[in-house]
Amino acid sequence: MSKTKWYQKPIYPLIALVLALLTGTPLLHQVAASPDQATFYSTTADGRLITEGGDYTAVHGASTAGSVYPNDIHITVGQQTLPVVFWVSRGALFLDTSSLPDDATIISAVLSLYGSSDASLVDFHITVVDGSVLHEPLALTDYGTLGSQTMSGGAFDTAGFSTSSYNDIPLNETGMGWISKTGISKFGLRSSREIAAIAPTTQEVVTIYPYERGPGYQPRLVVTYTTAPPPVGGEAYPVNKISALAPLIAVAVLVAGGLSWYAFRRRKARS
Repeated sequence: MSKTKWYQKPIYPLIALVLALLTGTPLLHQVAASPDQATFYSTTADGRLITEGGDYTAVHGASTAGSVYPNDIHITVGQQTLPVVFWVSRGALFLDTSSLPDDATIISAVLSLYGSSDASLVDFHITVVDGSVLHEPLALTDYGTLGSQTMSGGAFDTAGFSTSSYNDIPLNETGMGWISKTGISKFGLRSSREIAAIAPTTQEVVTIYPYERGPGYQPRLVVTYTTAPPPVGGEAYPVNKISALAPLIAVAVLVAGGLSWYAFRRRKARS
């Protein structure tokens, strides 16, 4: 008498079917959230902070800026050396993101900067840092407080810097954490070499267009996010009825499998 193989026993295929149903069964009324996207532009408060002097360490670590330019037509990021003078510039961006839903979960965010000029003879990374320390409007002391922000929220290599289009900087998890759902999102822009306090020996500078340049050139932030689905009993939305009944089907199949196994055992005992 040949031995009965596993797949010839009714109980095993039935168990496999039950597991398949349970594994693929979503929660009742659960609906996958569809991503939304919102675009925000820098405000009139954006600008640059510059300090210069004969000693690089003193310039780099200064607590106040020599000059603040909140209404210029360029935002300069980087550093350079001129004859016996070092020069450091840091940028500041302000974007009103208060229209984001309070329950928004941010999936991704891209900060885009339209290039104005590239005078850099040494490439660096434009680095986004936490701008929550910035005043609105900009103050001289913002140069020093921005200098204390070294954590990168996203970066762009100036080797690929464009002066005829936007330069996109995807924000990382840290950078996305600086996006406000209730007010102004503030970002600082620094050179990676300046953050590392590497004294320049030539020009390491790029410029971007600020708010004042007008539509099509202003710094922008594109945020992709999801929100929680409506609660049960609230807004109507489609439900997969087959999936909702899957737990009941699984129980029925399990009971049928048990009965089938019991009948199979009785037949085998009689044979």
